[in-house]
Amino acid sequence: MIDGLRACLCVHGLKGGMKAVMWTDVVQICFMFIGIVAVIVKGSVDHGGFAHIWSVMYDDDRIQFWKYVDVIVYL
Repeated sequence: MIDGLRACLCVHGLKGGMKAVMWTDVVQICFMFIGIVAVIVKGSVDHGGFAHIWSVMYDDDRIQFWKYVDVIVYL
């Protein structure tokens, strides 16, 4: 199975050249971004929504972003 897939990928790259490889990368990046968004949405829905997650992180002092912004402003 792996050898068949490898052969298909080689033919795809050789027949289409760099243009085919670039379009394959574009499609792969789109799938990766869709996956990242899906994981964030699914995780926030399962745990009570983004507002609930943010409040829990804020209450436990896990949000450190503003501390670093102040350091950058003073530089």
